[in-house]
Amino acid sequence: MTHQKRAARLLLSLAIPSAFLAGGPATAAPAAAPDAKAAIAEQFARLPMVFEANQGQNDPAVRFQARGIGYGFYLTASEAVLNLDVADGEKSRRSSLRTRLVGANANAALVGEAKLPGTTNYLSGAKSADWKTGIEQYGKVRYQGVYPGIDLIYYGTQNQIEFDYVVAPGR
Repeated sequence: MTHQKRAARLLLSLAIPSAFLAGGPATAAPAAAPDAKAAIAEQFARLPMVFEANQGQNDPAVRFQARGIGYGFYLTASEAVLNLDVADGEKSRRSSLRTRLVGANANAALVGEAKLPGTTNYLSGAKSADWKTGIEQYGKVRYQGVYPGIDLIYYGTQNQIEFDYVVAPGR
């Protein structure tokens, strides 16, 4: 079974109550056992990070974004921003980490790669003209030509962000 099929199966099992699948009334499902919760969390952590192009659902400076439980990751023309929700006793607070490449090409093209089998819809507001629908999802984002002959690719899983520098031959 491919990773994408596993991801689709997990998402479906989390989104559809078991009583509904069994044809019974829509009642609250019993609480999962601690071992089942740990297994679900482990499977979720292995799902690919999902990037989507900004089509008006975020600040105009954001070119691509990825969100997960407790974090938001935003790629702009000049920096990568990781926002984390940090538990602090009874409260939670947001903490941010910004990275910027010194001397990088500010006009590097950002391109989504490794297209995923799904889309995102933002149905905010009463007017359908304001809705953002069919936003494609990607497993990677490439900064093309961030330095001469060098691309930067961001990717990861739901609990780990990774990046690679891809150097052209002869560099």
